[in-house]
Amino acid sequence: MKKTLLAALIGGIILTIHYTLCALNALPVEQTTIGDRYAQPLFQQPWQKLGSDLPTNKIELEFRKKNKGRDWSDWKDATASYSYEPSSQAERVEQAIVDELRWQLTHNLYSENGRVELKTIMESSTYSKAVYYVIRLERYNENNYPDSVQLRAAIEFIPEMDAADTRQLTYFTFPPYGAP
Repeated sequence: MKKTLLAALIGGIILTIHYTLCALNALPVEQTTIGDRYAQPLFQQPWQKLGSDLPTNKIELEFRKKNKGRDWSDWKDATASYSYEPSSQAERVEQAIVDELRWQLTHNLYSENGRVELKTIMESSTYSKAVYYVIRLERYNENNYPDSVQLRAAIEFIPEMDAADTRQLTYFTFPPYGAP
């Protein structure tokens, strides 16, 4: 019993020292501290402030559909157009897909010979999930499989806290998927 209590006390002291030195390392101090020497390279913290970074954009998945003999429909938000609540499971699934799509756009979008290249993104499982999700929503809510769908990401840029509050909205449109 005494050995267990002593071991817990020593372990608590060691963890307290460890977390204190890691926190000291994260402080934006110009000089090298004992925290820097302790933390590098094994416990180096990549952030300079506690907490997560503020979001810089908000993305919504939009789509339009086309059936035989008809024109393209208007652009619709994937879940909001079917009256799903922002806290619904469908919206959470959409946001998970959109987060993956944001990663794909950030890391795999490039330009070659003056043209935007989407091949890597469109071959990814993320794009496939987005197309499948939209087609399933359409099938579930409209009892219809569209012949073609086209996706776009509606990206709203969020200004920094001290910047002017202006709405900056842009769209990233993917080529149609399905029959021409």
